[in-house]
Amino acid sequence: MLRPTLFTLLASLSIATVAEAQRPVYRPAAVQEKRWTARFSAGALFGVNMTLKDVGTLGFNDAFSDGNGTTTYLFNDGVVIVPAGQTTTTRFSFIWPELEAGTDLFGNATGPSLDEFTLSRYGAVSLGAELEADDADHTGWEFSYKYEFGKSKQRIRFGIVGGLGLYNLDFSANTSVNSGLLIDSHTFSVSPSIQYDPSVPGFTGSSLGPETIDVTFLPDDFASPSDIPVTIVDPITGETIIAEVPADIAFEYSGVVAMARLGPSISVRLISQLYFEISAGVALAYQDARVTNTVSIGDALPIANLGFASSSRTTSEEHNDTLVGYYIEGLLRYQLTPRIGFHASMMQMSFDEQAPVAIGDSTYELDLSTPSIGSAGISIIF
Repeated sequence: MLRPTLFTLLASLSIATVAEAQRPVYRPAAVQEKRWTARFSAGALFGVNMTLKDVGTLGFNDAFSDGNGTTTYLFNDGVVIVPAGQTTTTRFSFIWPELEAGTDLFGNATGPSLDEFTLSRYGAVSLGAELEADDADHTGWEFSYKYEFGKSKQRIRFGIVGGLGLYNLDFSANTSVNSGLLIDSHTFSVSPSIQYDPSVPGFTGSSLGPETIDVTFLPDDFASPSDIPVTIVDPITGETIIAEVPADIAFEYSGVVAMARLGPSISVRLISQLYFEISAGVALAYQDARVTNTVSIGDALPIANLGFASSSRTTSEEHNDTLVGYYIEGLLRYQLTPRIGFHASMMQMSFDEQAPVAIGDSTYELDLSTPSIGSAGISIIF
């Protein structure tokens, strides 16, 4: 009777073991999870260039009027002031030329006299010089927000990311280039003749009467300068060439560029706490800047006294533009805690090319067509 009982016991245990093995084991299933991630990044723009063209071009001095209609015509070697509605004036100054002195009826030395004098203003034309402006500051920041969805246990998750960044966009250039010298001259007849006054030190031909000059031609001629090149004879070749003068350039571009982007993203878990993300989509850039350009040839003009008007012009303008393009970003994120992580990214953007912009007598061209942005920062998961 013992054997059947033992056999029966062993058989019962075997049946129970098989039944237990075949029973389903409960494991928590991966659940659908949606989460938001906010990113704060600091970075810098790369691949942005500024080219200056027509460098060294300088227009002639302009006339200006006061509130009463009196017009002042500035030359490099003199000035003419014309009251409102007048065709003649007694208010003018010029640099007295080197002439031999005469004698009066008693044999005393007297200054020479002039029946006419010539005033000139100078400009410069570019000889084809171009230069790249120096980068000053292209740093900035970006705030981005990502909506991510997928199962909690998945290595690959999908999402949508949008970002807004603001970056400095500063350039400068301070240099000197050779330019061709231009001259615009005007001759004035004087009635009666102007007598040189040797008793006045540094006499410049100033007159408040009774001498007068005819200025009927001046407004039209001043508005349409002759632009005659100043020429010299090349001592080596004997050819007549345009005289070259150094033109000093001071260029400042101080601005910002705001960049917005929106596109889908894919996140891949490489190891337990390290993730790689890639995103691509549309991008928008808006730039706003103040541009200042100064060109001067005052130190190089071929006249001894520049006490009236040196050839220098400063132009300052506001400029803004909107560009549309696309972007692609690669990002590496280390998840320090379930909520806090650190990231580093590189983003490549592409926009339409911009047309050259006139600034005074020169032009500049900003190349913002393919900028790159390198950044790093902190990620917070909600």
